[in-house]
Amino acid sequence: MVNSSYHRAFSLLEVLIVVGVVGILAAIGVISIGGLTEKAREEKLYSDVITLNRAVKVYLASGGSIDSSATAENVLASLRTKLSSAQAKRSAGLSSSFVDARVNIRRQSAAEAASGKMRVYWNSTKSAFELAASGSSEGIREFFLDDTIAENDGGAEDRSFAVQYADTGNWIWEYSDASGTSSTASITTIPVSSAPPNATPAGSPSSGPTGSPLPSSALLAPQFSLPGGDYTISNFDLMLSLVDPNSSGTSQVFYQVDFGMWEPYSGSVSILPGSIICAQAIAIDDAYQNSPRGCESYQALPATLAPPVIETSADAFGLFTDQTISFEIVNSNPPGISEIRYRINAGGWIDYSGNFMLDGNLYPSGVSIEAQVVSIDSPYYLPSMVSDRLVNTNSIALSGSASGSFHSPTGHNSMVTNLAGGGSSSHFEWGKAPSSNFSASTLDFNGTGFSDVASGERFQIGGLDYYNGTVLEKTGADTVDLSIGLSVDINGNNYNPYFDFSFDLINSINLGDPQNLWPDADYVRVNDARSSRTLVVDGYEFEFRIELSDSTSNGFSYFDEFHVLENKDASVNVYGTFVSLGPITADPSIVLGQNGAYVDAQEAVFLAVNEAIAAEGSARLSTAEATRALDGAAQAAKQAANALQSATDALSYADAKSYAVYSRDAADRAALEAVRAGDAAGDALAANLLARDAADRAIVLAGNDEAAIFSSGLAEDIAAQALETSILADQIASSAKQWAFRADEYASLAESIATPSIIVVDPVPDDD
Repeated sequence: MVNSSYHRAFSLLEVLIVVGVVGILAAIGVISIGGLTEKAREEKLYSDVITLNRAVKVYLASGGSIDSSATAENVLASLRTKLSSAQAKRSAGLSSSFVDARVNIRRQSAAEAASGKMRVYWNSTKSAFELAASGSSEGIREFFLDDTIAENDGGAEDRSFAVQYADTGNWIWEYSDASGTSSTASITTIPVSSAPPNATPAGSPSSGPTGSPLPSSALLAPQFSLPGGDYTISNFDLMLSLVDPNSSGTSQVFYQVDFGMWEPYSGSVSILPGSIICAQAIAIDDAYQNSPRGCESYQALPATLAPPVIETSADAFGLFTDQTISFEIVNSNPPGISEIRYRINAGGWIDYSGNFMLDGNLYPSGVSIEAQVVSIDSPYYLPSMVSDRLVNTNSIALSGSASGSFHSPTGHNSMVTNLAGGGSSSHFEWGKAPSSNFSASTLDFNGTGFSDVASGERFQIGGLDYYNGTVLEKTGADTVDLSIGLSVDINGNNYNPYFDFSFDLINSINLGDPQNLWPDADYVRVNDARSSRTLVVDGYEFEFRIELSDSTSNGFSYFDEFHVLENKDASVNVYGTFVSLGPITADPSIVLGQNGAYVDAQEAVFLAVNEAIAAEGSARLSTAEATRALDGAAQAAKQAANALQSATDALSYADAKSYAVYSRDAADRAALEAVRAGDAAGDALAANLLARDAADRAIVLAGNDEAAIFSSGLAEDIAAQALETSILADQIASSAKQWAFRADEYASLAESIATPSIIVVDPVPDDD
């Protein structure tokens, strides 16, 4: 064929390239129209990456080059360029730009870069754009058509082509004749791996020698076992087989991946996502012509990762149990392609590395866990839906009833009350009326029921009736204590705690002003609205508080005071509140009491103090026993020593032996006494440990109870005494062992003295 003019029709190669690039331009244009949701934005971004990577491959296959230091902006600039006019005349490929001149980049803000939003980076090593869910710098947020640069000229450049149309001569391709030789030229074999990209495989001439016709029989193109198209990413890497449909011995199949080097086909080819595979049958028989080249593109459809499963060791933080919950997040996707991230209460995302624990005390309103699976540096796996798990915190729920009784009034020696001699009653009367026209002052407590009360919620426990009588000076009471007993159900468990409060009884000096009676009003005041006792339930400590409110006429109240007019009566409501003080700082197993849970601090400490006292007494008894054993061991040792002396002074073997036996008996008694002393010391040590344990429990159970704290200090002192006693017992036991050791030595010496010397005489040799 003669290249007679540069004004030519499109070759098949040009048509294919133009169609491919038109598809690229159309794809960028279509997918950049309209407002998109975040999910649609990610889908568009994925589609843009595939489209632009195709454009990059075609650009490189058409002789273009991209520097290793190029940025994404540099790459787009290269794709916008055209061939120089000189090269355009000789190019067998596309001479125009590879993307729409309006394609531009919009990068992320700093906030978007710090988030988990999908973005794009240019990978210069792979010469490709890549999707990512994170990165150390602002990635590309989107590709869009920028009309402001529509008129910009992308510029011209020269590219390095493997094949160009001839510039001179009559042959269509540029070539030069090899010089002839006198001998028959040998066939030169060109290595397949050195064939330039997009060139016909070595050994496949596109025509015969100048003036000679091409072979008339064209080979059939290789057949692909998998058609080109889109495949789900989970199917990759694809395994492709190439079948040579031609007669045996006529051809050999060659293939190339992504317009790279041609390779001889020898078996199945592993195809990565986004690959373009070309194949051609090359004639090895002069009677055949090389087959057309066939190409197939294998693109991956993105897959959304399966969401993670959040598993917990309990469904809710308990008030008394399950206060710490373990969280495990399970990734059901294939290993190696994704990782988990999570966040707590909509905070920052955290990389999941394994089970983690959360303390319910830090989340009084419960906790929300969100988790998501994201791809590990792959544009083909989209982030999963976000899984969430809400773990609530159970609250205390109380129901029951209250009762109250007054006791322990104090006042002047002339005080008159109905509670003399240590009595108690829900009715308290004090003072002596000056005449029958007046009455003494009274207080009455009336308990009530309650239900569905939460921790920290105020609820009514009863009412207080107060009659402000007129009494003679020094006959009234100054204070009185009120014990409030509760029969309460706490989250299904029954408890019967009681709490003591002290009331001050304040008598005002009567001014007798008829225009203002309130200055003459007497009142009661709660000395401390917080109970001296606390409630411990399954290792959690609660404080109980009361408040006076909602007075009837003739009286008024505010928080801890209740005022009533002279010679009048009024009522006020008594409210209680349980306030959580948190978990006690000890092993919950030491907290014992009613139902295995409830503990009254004062009673528990009192019992612990008694235990410590008993343990210290046992230690003292054990020490006394060790002392007696020491005396016995010492006496036995002395007897063994005397027997030794007698054995030494004995005039006959029989007497010495008797004394030695007596010394050994004494030594054995000393050893026995030493064992008794050791046992006694061990008992003393065990008693010391019991006293120490009781003291520790007393300290823990005392909580914030001042009286219990004082008693726990006493238990601590007793435990210290028990320790000193046990140490003394151990020292006594050591002394007893020393006496026993001496007695054994004395007995051994006595036995050696009482043992006769045995002379061994060698036999006289026989003269015979």
